[in-house]
Amino acid sequence: MNDTFTQRNEQESLKFLIDAQPKKEQSKNISIERLNNPDMMYLPNGKLNAPYLFQMGEKLEKAQDHAHAKTIYQAILKSHDFSAAALFRLGRCYEAEKNVHEACNYYQQSLSYLPLLEAMSRLAAIHIQLGRDEKAADILERALHLKDLTHTTQYELHKSLGQCFFRLNKKSAAKASFEKALSVNPQSEAAATSMGAIYLQEGRNLDAKSFYEKALSINPLNTEALTGAGCAYLALGDKALAHDAFEKSLQIAIHNPKAIFYIVTCAYDLKKYSAAEKLLDLYMQQTQPNPHLFYALAGLQFHLGKYSQSARSVTKVLTLEPDHVGALELRSLLEKRSYVC
Repeated sequence: MNDTFTQRNEQESLKFLIDAQPKKEQSKNISIERLNNPDMMYLPNGKLNAPYLFQMGEKLEKAQDHAHAKTIYQAILKSHDFSAAALFRLGRCYEAEKNVHEACNYYQQSLSYLPLLEAMSRLAAIHIQLGRDEKAADILERALHLKDLTHTTQYELHKSLGQCFFRLNKKSAAKASFEKALSVNPQSEAAATSMGAIYLQEGRNLDAKSFYEKALSINPLNTEALTGAGCAYLALGDKALAHDAFEKSLQIAIHNPKAIFYIVTCAYDLKKYSAAEKLLDLYMQQTQPNPHLFYALAGLQFHLGKYSQSARSVTKVLTLEPDHVGALELRSLLEKRSYVC
């Protein structure tokens, strides 16, 4: 026969199938006993029975036996048939084993034979994971030229491409991608939120406000959109709306330093201290001790007339930073009210 391996060598390289097949698979379509039959591994023309071997490789992958699955795919690859599929599955095995560099190598090789959408998607995802947004963007753009893409796939590709461009600070390209994502899926809160973020960075606060509000009309619990809308309201001079947006965001997810900073700022400007004091106190219970945060909390407590609590907060500030000027001044004000820090 003209194949790279002789049948004998192939049988030796694939012999592990008999021993490696998981016991739980024995009752399925292809039994262990049938693997002993070399006829199962070959077609009448002497070539490897690739569909059968791919099926076995899939079973081994599902059993998380990637080492043996790779041996199957390597044997198929060496037969010079179904190269794109074998390379793709090798990449998938390496990715499952967390060897992303080898996975990239095999996905890239598979694409040199055939532009498979799943190979492109997985390769782009790995590049994004590794911080290679330029490479990921190139692959996503190529994927968008594939035929017969579903609307869902087009949306996901445009959204991911926009996020790559955003991280690369290519705002015009990012906007174009997010706009295409929204044209395919007008109910995309992610694309609307991203558009708001771009416009906020550009100082186009009305446009930012519009897109953040669109995102919130789709999902009122979108904390990123709530925080972004708060920043847009603040830039437009509406501190009351900004305060309320930051408050809602923090009520949903307290770990948001930007929202904490701005709600405290709004609280002092509006002389509206209660929500900021409660949220800052909760936030501080889940973060490392910080003299500046303790000082902000002490000030809010002072304005709310919670003098004993304010005194305790001032003591914490001065324990961490004995020369803190603001805390020393606040201590003097508290001592005039007979509250000793």
